Amino acid sequence: MLFFSFASSAGDVAKFHKKINPSLTLWYDKPADDWNEALPVGNGRLGAMLYGGIVNETIQFNEETLWTGQPHDYAHKGAYHYLDSIRELLWAGKQKEAHTLGNTYFMSQPFGQQAYQPFGNILLNFPDHANATHYERVL
Repeated sequence: MLFFSFASSAGDVAKFHKKINPSLTLWYDKPADDWNEALPVGNGRLGAMLYGGIVNETIQFNEETLWTGQPHDYAHKGAYHYLDSIRELLWAGKQKEAHTLGNTYFMSQPFGQQAYQPFGNILLNFPDHANATHYERVL
């Protein structure tokens, strides 16, 4: 869950600025124009990109289990039968042969994993904020 706090008065903004360590803070004077300028927040399981819009805010969010395709069992059946052979090839300095054997009989099926996907966008509209001044975006 994402929590947002907004300063309600100039005094609150001043108190907020006193608590910030400038050497650990990123400051911006305008909203993000695109995803590359948005600010990332998250905890490793849930994440979001905050654009910092005043009248229109976009929050792109994500969750760790959203991938393309379907769930797979990536275990390669019988792979353990080849482990000793792969080790012997490596100890003998035959990396290319070990690599080929490992890719053929040891690596996951299907090889690799599916693509991570964005979950969605939250679009917020604050029409009464069109005349905001002294904009700051802080992370």
